[in-house]
Amino acid sequence: MHQSLDLDVTTNALERDFPPGTTAEVVSVAALAGVLSDFTPGDYEGLRLTVEGPEDLRRMGWIVEQLGDDPVGAPFEQVIELARRWQALQAATVEAGRKSPAA
Repeated sequence: MHQSLDLDVTTNALERDFPPGTTAEVVSVAALAGVLSDFTPGDYEGLRLTVEGPEDLRRMGWIVEQLGDDPVGAPFEQVIELARRWQALQAATVEAGRKSPAA
């Protein structure tokens, strides 16, 4: 269906009626190439912006809180900077024996 309709993105995750772990997204090569043309390899290595568990949820909650009144309209670069700051805080708090910056 994705190819026959010439879609950029196909997903079953628009509505939350699938059990956790059963969502899927298909992205066309052309759409992915267009997005990736703006990125330099290695710029985002090691950064995670997915939510797959409690720690991920804490991280994303902290990022959204830092973004203030308009998290949806925040520039991508600001989200990346906050993800990097979370990693730095996480590394420092692990060394200090605490669980997470937001804990």
